[in-house]
Amino acid sequence: MAWTLEWLIHEQAIALSHSIKSSSTLTYNSHLQSYLTFCKLHNWHIELTPETLSFYVVFMCHHINTWSVSMYLSGICNTLEPHFQDIWKAWLHPIMTWMLSGMMKMQGNISFNHKCALTSADVELLFYHYDTGQHDDTLFLTITLTGFHALLHLGEMTQPDLKGK
Repeated sequence: MAWTLEWLIHEQAIALSHSIKSSSTLTYNSHLQSYLTFCKLHNWHIELTPETLSFYVVFMCHHINTWSVSMYLSGICNTLEPHFQDIWKAWLHPIMTWMLSGMMKMQGNISFNHKCALTSADVELLFYHYDTGQHDDTLFLTITLTGFHALLHLGEMTQPDLKGK
């Protein structure tokens, strides 16, 4: 029995998704699968047009974090590029830019929590508590001072808070 062109493209895209580095395969494959499922759910051809992608963006923004959608699009475009040479034009089309921007404004009310910056007074308190002369305490103070004066501005010693804390 002959396969439809849509099914052939679907299977070809899945096979191609396995040709990329194994570290990216699972991620890209899940992105591609989400797009293929979206098209199948809505009975649309998988051709990547600006309109289809914009509908996908709206749909996905209601199911996952809005900031993740552009990563999904990147994975989809990377996987399907051999089949659709104009895929990046579709992604960079003004309707896509406006759609992503609009969805981020609509749903981008994610609050970010961060700790207060370390101050000189905080460092003084550390010296008050850890200036014991013991090797480990001296090492801790040395690392802290180095980080405070040299690395803190580079973001080397920062860690984001866990979401929800």
